[in-house]
Amino acid sequence: MVDLDQDEDCAPDFIHDVLPSRARGMQLRVAVRAVEAWLLADVERLAAFLRIPRARVPLNPDLEPDPKSALITLARRSRNRAMRADIVPRQGAARGLVRAMPGA
Repeated sequence: MVDLDQDEDCAPDFIHDVLPSRARGMQLRVAVRAVEAWLLADVERLAAFLRIPRARVPLNPDLEPDPKSALITLARRSRNRAMRADIVPRQGAARGLVRAMPGA
């Protein structure tokens, strides 16, 4: 699974570019906006995972201009210190998520 993450405008074109011929039965899933938008869409589980109030999670993640930044901002507000350390990138570090949400 990958996301376009502003690298390409169209999922079918992206799939053709990165995987012009597939093995039989192979599937490539593309989260059109960003994988982080999928995480944001599960408000209840994400809030529980990050230990934040559900009201802080955006209700329409597809309208977020930068879902990755939105998720990191939420993680910064986590009551769990280890969660903040695992998800929020250090100054100058590449952004990315370290943990996976259980049940996702």
